[in-house]
Amino acid sequence: SEASKAKMRQAAVRAGLITNLEDDKLSIILSRGGELVLAEATHAVGEMVGATIIDTAFMDIYKREVGEQAFNAWKHDHPREYQLVCDKFEAVKRIFTGGSERMSGRLWRNGTLEWEEGWGIVVPPGLLSMMSGNDKIALEVELGSSHNIRLSTLTMKSLFAPLVDSIIDLVKRQLTDSNAAINKAFLVGGFADSKYFVKRMRQVLSTDDSALDAV
Repeated sequence: SEASKAKMRQAAVRAGLITNLEDDKLSIILSRGGELVLAEATHAVGEMVGATIIDTAFMDIYKREVGEQAFNAWKHDHPREYQLVCDKFEAVKRIFTGGSERMSGRLWRNGTLEWEEGWGIVVPPGLLSMMSGNDKIALEVELGSSHNIRLSTLTMKSLFAPLVDSIIDLVKRQLTDSNAAINKAFLVGGFADSKYFVKRMRQVLSTDDSALDAV
């Protein structure tokens, strides 16, 4: 009905897809039965590019730093501490922007210890008690403390890069295959909360020869 189409146009204006209710960039097509017809501009493609890939890569680093044997035993015996470490990395993952993130001194922010460059993820007491003496000494030598695992800006970028590059490649393929002009890319899901991911997407999509914006 005309009323239904009007509601869709109002929603499109609120979402920023069009600038006004009469904008001809949005075409609403109804079938003979009155049902809305949605036409795809290109075929859907996909790969395994979930943000859990970053979590797994981080845990590989964390495990290497504290010792695999201690890590595995601790994860089994102290699930709450394990979840605490996951939560603290999630906080870092969300606020990371890809910049130098240089700080003067050390401070706690969003539940994580932020270093002069990068961040430190806590080594909980249960895990610390299971670590070997050599692994504790190695952390002491590297960081001046065995209570945190340091993640530099370079390390953070290395965790993000494979996933973000894969997503960007998929988006570019969609744009190349599209048979219609596209000016909005909606980032959805938990990874859309990542400031670094949104920043990279905007850098790639909003070029001099493209008006495409990541939302």
